[in-house]
Amino acid sequence: MERGSWNIREWANHMLHYYDGRFINDQMFSLFVFNSIERHKNNSEGNFFFKSDRFLGENPPTIEELKRKLASGDDTYIQMLRFQARNIKGSDNYWREKTSELESWIHHHVACGRGPPTFFMTFSCAENWWPDLRRLLEQLERHAGNTDIADLLRENNFSAMKRSAKKYPLYVNDFFMKRVKNYMKTVVSPALGIEHYWGRVEFAPGRGQIHLHMLGIAKDRAYLDAFYRAKTMEDKAKVIDDYARTHLDMTADVDIVDSDSSYHPPHPDSPLAKNFCEVVNEEEDVKMLAQDCMCHHCNKFCLRENKTNAPELAELVLEMRRSSTDKILLEWI
Repeated sequence: MERGSWNIREWANHMLHYYDGRFINDQMFSLFVFNSIERHKNNSEGNFFFKSDRFLGENPPTIEELKRKLASGDDTYIQMLRFQARNIKGSDNYWREKTSELESWIHHHVACGRGPPTFFMTFSCAENWWPDLRRLLEQLERHAGNTDIADLLRENNFSAMKRSAKKYPLYVNDFFMKRVKNYMKTVVSPALGIEHYWGRVEFAPGRGQIHLHMLGIAKDRAYLDAFYRAKTMEDKAKVIDDYARTHLDMTADVDIVDSDSSYHPPHPDSPLAKNFCEVVNEEEDVKMLAQDCMCHHCNKFCLRENKTNAPELAELVLEMRRSSTDKILLEWI
């Protein structure tokens, strides 16, 4: 490809995916290239905005003319500016446009008879636990000449994994999005009967961890009729519980889970540190997953105001799980 034939986005994508990670590892370069892309796009679209007769045109109104139009109730030019600004990422109009897109998506499926979203799911990256991502970061560190760190990653060193995942966020984000798309297609959609879904990516403040919020519309909406006809929360819970057991094959059997709230498995022994294809005892793996991933332990990220009764809270959560899935599944509707 000849020099100069790439646009700025292609060039930035090539640099940020360079084999030894030298560009993505430079925070100033990442900020600079993003700023350059946004300025280039805004200048290009802004030039069209001022020259096109469909917008301001080459003879835009003066400030006094705009004041008179606004005083008379004519906000045409304000609407034009809002329309133009919707493509500036991070602006108020950008998020307003995304809200409008979601509302249009919901209205479209309701009008088509598919009903409103019935599932809300959050996919967290947990970037420090992926064995495949650890292997990719090991290769990246080795290409960058960081042999000591690469060796630690090969030995499944958790501290080294945290440092590398933080150092190369672009690779983490790409890996996460590809896995989510595959997971939705092969596992979640068939298991939960989700036919249509919409998602939004967010990054946790302060930590920068990528996560995805997803709305889903199930194929079978028959249970919704019974849910809306139910008069009390107990009746609604019964509808959801029956649906979960009958259609999703979900139960709340927690006899295998240890109720010790202080239990924390060491990193190498955690079920999250290995792929399912490496599991030799599926029953033990299920127990470890329930213990390690489903039982809440309060930490500094917990939003509960009163954290003094953690053991009592653990017992309450276990009792809820022993009774049925209803209280948990009600949060999905």
